[in-house]
Amino acid sequence: MIVSLGAFLPLAGQAITAPRVAVRQVLDTPADRPTLIRFAFLIVLFNLIVGLSADLVLPAPEDAITISTAAAFIMHAATIFGGAGMMFVAGQMFKGQGTFDGCLKAVTWFAWVMLLAQTAMIVVLVTMPSLLEVTLIALLILSFVQLTGITMELHGFENAFLVLLGIVGAGIVFGFFMLILFAFLGVELPTAPA
Repeated sequence: MIVSLGAFLPLAGQAITAPRVAVRQVLDTPADRPTLIRFAFLIVLFNLIVGLSADLVLPAPEDAITISTAAAFIMHAATIFGGAGMMFVAGQMFKGQGTFDGCLKAVTWFAWVMLLAQTAMIVVLVTMPSLLEVTLIALLILSFVQLTGITMELHGFENAFLVLLGIVGAGIVFGFFMLILFAFLGVELPTAPA
């Protein structure tokens, strides 16, 4: 059983240089589904805390999307659980080896690594705001490297390019469903200036 998220801090550092090795250690850690669900919700809560903390220390742009804490909680949970379901279905479609519990573990791990990266990004932006664009690009690259490595290790895929294309395609589909969720939650997205 997973002991604590703190035990995975050093492993998160390794995830940057060797995502497949790190996620293999996570996938080999025994955890039942209720434990996985609790950890997923813990990551959702941590995301909310980091987001609210960022709102306190970083000035919001005029056209920023405003969202209630409840809606943010729902969207974070939908991202983790929906992402795990999507990763499982996509893996099964292409004869992958991953189970749903493995997908939930992998997506929760990805959310943990990205939460740590976003926290570091906030610190960088508070101390050096001119690095916003570079930091966002680095975070995007990190997310694609992580997702590709995680998906390959989870499902036993070998072609990184095809996995990356699948992730981009799944991201487009997932983004469409998240827009529908935004609409149901009453989130108003900024419009282009006339």
